[in-house]
Amino acid sequence: MTSSLPALDATMIECPFPAYRALRENAPAVEIAPGVFLVTRYDDVVRILKDPETFSSRAPLNPFAWFGPPQNQDELDTILAACPEIPTLLDNDPPEQARVRALVSKVFNAAKVKAMEPSITAIVDDLAAGWIDRGHVEFASEFARPLPATVTAHALGADLSMRDKLLFWADEIMSRTAGPQTPERQAEVARHIAEKSNFFLTLIADRRENPRDDLFSLLATAELDGQRLTDVQIVNVAKNFLVGGNETTMFMLTSSLHRLATEPALAQSLRDDPSTIPAFIEEMLRLEAPAQGLPRFPTRDVEFAGVAIPRGATVFVMYGSANHDEGAFPEPDALVMDRRAHAGTRPHLTFGLGTHFCLGAQLARAEGRIALERLLPRMTDLRLDADKAPERNPNPMLRGFLRLHLMFGS
Repeated sequence: MTSSLPALDATMIECPFPAYRALRENAPAVEIAPGVFLVTRYDDVVRILKDPETFSSRAPLNPFAWFGPPQNQDELDTILAACPEIPTLLDNDPPEQARVRALVSKVFNAAKVKAMEPSITAIVDDLAAGWIDRGHVEFASEFARPLPATVTAHALGADLSMRDKLLFWADEIMSRTAGPQTPERQAEVARHIAEKSNFFLTLIADRRENPRDDLFSLLATAELDGQRLTDVQIVNVAKNFLVGGNETTMFMLTSSLHRLATEPALAQSLRDDPSTIPAFIEEMLRLEAPAQGLPRFPTRDVEFAGVAIPRGATVFVMYGSANHDEGAFPEPDALVMDRRAHAGTRPHLTFGLGTHFCLGAQLARAEGRIALERLLPRMTDLRLDADKAPERNPNPMLRGFLRLHLMFGS
């Protein structure tokens, strides 16, 4: 990197968008570490997402090897032997990924999500009942985190009493990407993953005998190319949903409430006209993409903006930057409620594109809309708690708040 480029450091946690602009203008493809690249322009991100043959979603390393080969790989393999981790959806490529996706998409189509709305509304009301009358809330832990976890439990067909356990398992699965772990910690994580898999296997066996209207029933009884999915495939598909929607929906919700708490006129406009809430949610998804970037792995040598990227490198497609690209969005840093009506506007990339477009997009939108419809009328005079500063997630690839203390009412 040259002196004209921004430092990719902790300052990006608070506001990465000036740095993104500098990268788009000066180094739209840049190597930030040996073999690790960022691609930041909208058109380049689209090029990558539309070419899964060249830009694979299959990581070349097993999940325990993000920070170096595990010293205890044999032990980890033994712990997970009954149900090993295999690629299925987010971490797989066509044609196998496309076949599984076609099956799973039946659970999250528009009709299914519409049918879930009464349940989502009930979950929203139940969570809010614990704090709505006291005039203050730590919104992340008391609402934004448990809401998607409860909805996910409902969609999977797990008992809602398992919500906290499902969240724990999701955290354990993702902990492997947060930093190096000791062999003892890796073994502990593997045991928790095995515990999750055993629970899922119990649900699969039950649904084969007693099918219901849930994801496990669909996966346990459906066929692909004349063959049923194996138990290992089903467990790994379900794992994708366990980890795929919880944090991102939480961050969508916390970013939205933070914006409304700092712009009271905007919050009041949504109260006055709830029909504008979907447009607000869509703009917040663009402006504050929960997943700022996701990795792809070139299957051959490629080049972007004069930068050679070798086969086997890690390329982060930066949704957060692409969504602020001046060439795709007029006034890219502004919240424009009727943006879709503006000439020259392209679709935002927060949910991806093509074969890996987020299966849970409609569900996430429904959760956000219903949450604001139900909460905003009761959270008048919404504001930040001046005595408790918001705490952002420290991972620059996941944007949102871990702590968001709000005040409301007179």
